[in-house]
Amino acid sequence: MTTITIDRIEQKPKKSFVHTTDGRKLGCFNDKIERFGIEPNGSYEADIEMTDYGSLITKARRVAAATAIEAPAQQGRAPTAAPSTTQSHGAGGECRGEEIFVCALLKEAIRAGLVPIDKDALTIAIKHIRAGYRGGFGSNTFTTSEAGTFTSGAARIARG
Repeated sequence: MTTITIDRIEQKPKKSFVHTTDGRKLGCFNDKIERFGIEPNGSYEADIEMTDYGSLITKARRVAAATAIEAPAQQGRAPTAAPSTTQSHGAGGECRGEEIFVCALLKEAIRAGLVPIDKDALTIAIKHIRAGYRGGFGSNTFTTSEAGTFTSGAARIARG
């Protein structure tokens, strides 16, 4: 499944075209647009099939949009900006790789329903994932490209 966000829908008599915010034009039969509840500005997990006539949405499920949560300002201190993601942490940006790995696995675990959204469960899950990362990638046995491939595979396994 691929996550898509709908920009607009181009209505046709039988099969309409769904335009995504990333510039893709996907076909979708009108009865499925109604059945899946596809509407502009909505985000969906969609199965997209390649046909002789282009891409076709065969299944879609609406996903909740993320909302920003403001942290309360600390007394006597001005809010600070988030740390830079381009900042180097040690040899080869190891901390950044760990962050990507943890985020990918945690996202898939939450999506699969393995980790509930509460402070204690998230804290424990993050600690376990970080420990796993350090155990698997603690030495210099992998190159950056191999680590990226493994992360993608791990995310697919976590999804089930």
